[in-house]
Amino acid sequence: MVCPAQGCGHLTGPARQDPADGRWQASLDLTIAAPTGRVSRQAIRADAALAGLEVLRQPQAANPSFLTAAQFTVVRRYLSGDAATLHIRQSSC
Repeated sequence: MVCPAQGCGHLTGPARQDPADGRWQASLDLTIAAPTGRVSRQAIRADAALAGLEVLRQPQAANPSFLTAAQFTVVRRYLSGDAATLHIRQSSC
């Protein structure tokens, strides 16, 4: 089972292209939340603002998935405990 929101991070520098193989790389500071701080699949599916997340539409797609700016704002509210629908949140995926 997929647990869509397990943590939050930010880029720590600019993206750069590896001259040897042409692949793009970026440095990331990522904090993985404790299991009780993760946003459950049920909570995400129940939130109309998040129902279209790539991780729900294409669960076998690349990792990490992307979010729109609006979706990221909603996920950040969940991770900070400020979401209006926190009663849906569960302690495990």
